[in-house]
Amino acid sequence: MNQTPLTVSVIVPIYKVESYLQQCIDSIRTQSYSHLEIILVDDGSPDNCGKIADKNAQEDSRIIVIHKENGGLSSARNAGLNVAKGAYISFIDSDDTIHPQFIEILLHLCRQYDCDISQCDYLTVADYSVKLPLNPQQSLLIYNSRQAIYQLCCTRNAVRYVIACNKLYRRELFHGISYPVGKIHEDEFTTYKLLWAANKIIVTNQYLYYYLQRPTSIMGNPFSVKRLDVLEAYKERLAFLKDKKLEPEYWSILQILYHRIQTDCTLLREHVSDCEKIQFWMKERERIGKILKKSELLENQMIKNCNFPPKSQIVLYGAGHWGRIIYNKICENQQGKIVGWVDNAWANLSEMEYPIMPVDTLLRTKFDFVLITIREKLIQEEIRENLLSWGIPKSKIISIDVVE
Repeated sequence: MNQTPLTVSVIVPIYKVESYLQQCIDSIRTQSYSHLEIILVDDGSPDNCGKIADKNAQEDSRIIVIHKENGGLSSARNAGLNVAKGAYISFIDSDDTIHPQFIEILLHLCRQYDCDISQCDYLTVADYSVKLPLNPQQSLLIYNSRQAIYQLCCTRNAVRYVIACNKLYRRELFHGISYPVGKIHEDEFTTYKLLWAANKIIVTNQYLYYYLQRPTSIMGNPFSVKRLDVLEAYKERLAFLKDKKLEPEYWSILQILYHRIQTDCTLLREHVSDCEKIQFWMKERERIGKILKKSELLENQMIKNCNFPPKSQIVLYGAGHWGRIIYNKICENQQGKIVGWVDNAWANLSEMEYPIMPVDTLLRTKFDFVLITIREKLIQEEIRENLLSWGIPKSKIISIDVVE
């Protein structure tokens, strides 16, 4: 039985891209999936972009053109969202292009696997680049919201999860979520909220989005104070991660912010005179540095208190922030061999970069010690009592000891 065709709203913010706009629009109009609402938002562009948009609207009844005063990329995206009627939303930057099956493939994935967001890979291209064929060996990954946030915050693939334009979104996700007007790095402010609101996210390895690298784009312009908006975005994300008790993600972004402040403020000083924003962020970096230093001291203290012979076979119990630190430390320092890692939340963690298993696995594993890597004393005691009741000798149970 064929599924009922759904309308997809494709929102294109437009500003000073008259040399690239037509090829962008063409790549959307010629999509293999034709049930589209194409929303072209002329963000007060001073060139011929508005006329190009209007001409295309005369030729294609699926096109809606919005002419507005210049307010920036976020303002343009929000304007498109305000009028969009499609069941799904896609954003395409007006100097980029998409594969002819971009919408078809991403919509099919959302519907087949009942996902709220589908995501493809992207290619960074130049004017002279040729388009590559689809990969016949498509791979798919499905994440829940927690797993997707982890990918965005803690992995080398973070940029694929941050950017807005390589995705298809169920429209309801934007209820209460909009792009920050007046800010650049708008995706850093917003995408993690959409991932968290989604029940399931599906990711394909297909290169369906073509990102044009050009020196006159927003990110290609010389450094300005506005580029520090990303630091504000990271700080907002830290508050979000802390509120949701996402410890590994929180500590990862805290470290990224610490290093990003130094890099961005140093580069900025080469282009503009020192300003209050630079001074503020350098003081913030000093504060963050103290937090990270304290965390490092705690890590070292925990390792010292994990007294087991170097050749011991160890099962870790707990895959939170401190568990991951201990895992890495043991692997790096070869302080014993990890033969298992369990956590009661294994189902939400098993798709990450660590081999997390159900708690009952330790009863089928040969080991010398179970190392409880959860810092809260009350939870440690609960776990210890459970382990003892399962017949694990007291001498084999060790807990990390965090000294405040």
